[in-house]
Amino acid sequence: MIGHTGSGKSTLVQHLNGLLRPTSGQVLLEGRDIWAEPKKIRDVRFQVGMVFQYPEHQLFEDTTYKDIAFGPKNMGLSEDEIDARVRRAAAFVGLKEELLDKSPFELSGRGEAPGRHCGGHGRGTRGAHPRRAHGGPRSAWAGHDPRTDWRL
Repeated sequence: MIGHTGSGKSTLVQHLNGLLRPTSGQVLLEGRDIWAEPKKIRDVRFQVGMVFQYPEHQLFEDTTYKDIAFGPKNMGLSEDEIDARVRRAAAFVGLKEELLDKSPFELSGRGEAPGRHCGGHGRGTRGAHPRRAHGGPRSAWAGHDPRTDWRL
């Protein structure tokens, strides 16, 4: 999704994943109003996620492995399933397995990692944040550059 600053991109995505409740109208997911059962709004967030372009807008773990595992862990998956998803996501975005123990901020984006979307500040790197590639939510992206998000 692209648009000018202040055009409502983030607000729209926050409505799509239930962080904001509309004052009128409905937000439909697979044809169902996500607010029909407010106690189940957390389930919506397993289907619609959001990631911002800049790492300053996110919280990062101390290792890339833990950072990628954040979503699956919060979904209550088993340790084996979390590990499988982390490794699958890393492979999907081209992150070498030996870099999983590094801090996301140590990844350069020069063949090592998927660039600034993974906490590194590589320039011109094409890739996607592996936290979004773990097979979790059908992602809603806010603030991403489509020229660098081609993998997802």
